[in-house]
Amino acid sequence: QGSAAATYGRSSAASLTPIRSVRQLHNAYNDIFKTRNRNAASHLWISYLLERAPTMTSAELQLALTGFCAVSGSPVTPHDYNRYRLSLELADGTGNVNVMMHYCCWPCVCDVQDFVKVDTVTVTTRDQGEAKMHFAVIGDPCEHPEKLKESFVQPFDGRYTTLERDAPELRCGAD
Repeated sequence: QGSAAATYGRSSAASLTPIRSVRQLHNAYNDIFKTRNRNAASHLWISYLLERAPTMTSAELQLALTGFCAVSGSPVTPHDYNRYRLSLELADGTGNVNVMMHYCCWPCVCDVQDFVKVDTVTVTTRDQGEAKMHFAVIGDPCEHPEKLKESFVQPFDGRYTTLERDAPELRCGAD
């Protein structure tokens, strides 16, 4: 873990299609997930949106960020019934922050409480320029890539699997 200490949205986003709605984000699914599998790959939703942030208003970005489950990567339609307020620890250990997040299922709420911290990232949007935003973060799985091959019991269907098998977008390497 630790601070992301990154700034997003400074690259040339002019040629990228801005995202104006959750539906438009969901329609980009096949562009975001090349293997068509979003398991454990919410970071790709985030990367896609942060690349386009300079073409979006802050409100459009905030809305688009509610369109997927931060744990599973499942597309979600934001509603009151799938939104939860949690108090999560800051990645730098200086305290907690209250966050509102949308989930696909209750086990993901538990996973966030157990494994996720909050980091501050500078993001550039069309209407606000550079602004600090909070993002849910988890440790870098590539610090221990051997864990991607460890077998575990999938709680939803009881079968043995690995992250390498069930989360093909989660890869360690140069890119």
